[in-house]
Amino acid sequence: MSVHTEAIQGLAKHPRAALSLFFVQLAVRVLALCPVWLPWVLSGLFNFSVNLPALWKCALCLLLFILIVLPMRFRGALVLAKAVSRRDLSKLTSSAYPRLLAAGLLRLCFTLLWGLPFAVCMYLAYLYVFVFDGSQFGKGIESIGAFLHRLISFVDPYMLGLFAVCFTFFISLLLLVIGLRRQIPFDFQMVGTVTPMQALRISGRVRKRCRKQLAVNALIHLLILLPPVLAAYVVFYVRFGGHSQVFFTLYTALIAGMTPDPGALRLALLLFLALYLPFILYRKARNAVAVVNCDDKNS
Repeated sequence: MSVHTEAIQGLAKHPRAALSLFFVQLAVRVLALCPVWLPWVLSGLFNFSVNLPALWKCALCLLLFILIVLPMRFRGALVLAKAVSRRDLSKLTSSAYPRLLAAGLLRLCFTLLWGLPFAVCMYLAYLYVFVFDGSQFGKGIESIGAFLHRLISFVDPYMLGLFAVCFTFFISLLLLVIGLRRQIPFDFQMVGTVTPMQALRISGRVRKRCRKQLAVNALIHLLILLPPVLAAYVVFYVRFGGHSQVFFTLYTALIAGMTPDPGALRLALLLFLALYLPFILYRKARNAVAVVNCDDKNS
């Protein structure tokens, strides 16, 4: 039986559990973002102004993410494992909250490790956009291009520099994605009295056995993600009238700290969520099948 069929059948046999998982996971993520949206709601409904610095909002969101979202991630993985497993896992219970919290912190540490190059790239982008003079970005690209031009002399230096910057961002983002994908088996090991370190060792063995299927799942996830991203981009393309205008408008709005077009932004966000959210359970169920049933087969 294919992974696709097992994922669909697992969700179809347990619709109540699947829907409960979807709404609970969505609710805890909305709750973790309350430092961002709650001041806006209080200001709009009750005319109560709460002005928190952006750094404080990010810190509070990260704290809530650690305390709520990460532990619930492991419990959600167990629900999916029970739904798609070829064995009877009804007697399995989730680990206690302190162990789930420790496992979440361990997972976050590995995410930060794999995401460090991307974080450095984003910090440099922040410096060039918000701190340095606007001309410094072009000068930086020209400097990189001039260095590479010694090795590849038949390409324009500026284009070489621009390609190098984009390629570096892409590679750093790819490393982050690979790091996140490597942690998928870990999510399904936090059951019973298993400690985070034991789960880490077990997940390493499981990952070797289901590496190929996880890679296929990552590709399918990318295909699922493309239509929502393209639909959101089309909204901006139609609104601003061209690719260059889209990037120029977004860039100038970012510099000024303003929303480029609230109506277009809301429509783009709505389209993205409408096209992406219905496939979240299917994507997660595919990962559950790849990890749990691959582990069953090889245990």
